Amino acid sequence: MARKLFAELAKTHRDVVQYRNDLAGTHFWLGNLLRTLSRRKEALEQWVEARNLRAALAKAHPDVSEYKSDLVQTCFNRGNPAHRDERPAQCRR
Repeated sequence: MARKLFAELAKTHRDVVQYRNDLAGTHFWLGNLLRTLSRRKEALEQWVEARNLRAALAKAHPDVSEYKSDLVQTCFNRGNPAHRDERPAQCRR
């Protein structure tokens, strides 16, 4: 529900950066929830969405350290399960 709402807000109000940041955060936290439910593939999908959004935010707003920090955390979460499962190639994607 929140993901759909933020996606619509981000699409409708492209000039409001906070909506894209909120959408990225929703994908990130949904990925964390799915990981705890052992739904790794779905968690990775959510983290990829979060990473893409956060990478765009960090590139468009290099002066906002929060966007860079959030991007790093997302990349860590995305790579950590693959690393634990000894799939290093997937960590780099």
